[in-house]
Amino acid sequence: MKTLEELYTYANNENIKIKNYDFGGDFWKGNCIYDNYNNCMIFLNDSINNIDLKCTLAHEIGHFKKGIIQNNILSNKYRDVLIRSINDFRANKWATLQLIPFKTFKSFLGTNKSKFDIANELEVTEDLVEFAYQLYEPLLYEYKII
Repeated sequence: MKTLEELYTYANNENIKIKNYDFGGDFWKGNCIYDNYNNCMIFLNDSINNIDLKCTLAHEIGHFKKGIIQNNILSNKYRDVLIRSINDFRANKWATLQLIPFKTFKSFLGTNKSKFDIANELEVTEDLVEFAYQLYEPLLYEYKII
């Protein structure tokens, strides 16, 4: 389970440049692009809180690690929306594996903690906890945990 500082160190070790950017609100949390010299750059919204920042950074590093930098991010063509959705799933999966490993997720089963409580304890978003459930659900059945 990585901390925000560990994610920054990880990005630095991978030669990923990180820039804070004013996206004009909190709708757009981050973006991962390559510059003209084929260097990865991650732009993070400077108006989001640390928990969103941690999850967004992990997500954007996931785009880099999976080699899936978004193109046509403003296009509404069906093909572009579908490709973005698949790429975001892969980036979210990488982020989840880093921030909520299966063993950690499994430790919350059988407790009466809500999604909010789990997210709070792990310092991640509720959306990431929900994604972890969807990602790990087949394993939970496979290991007869649920």
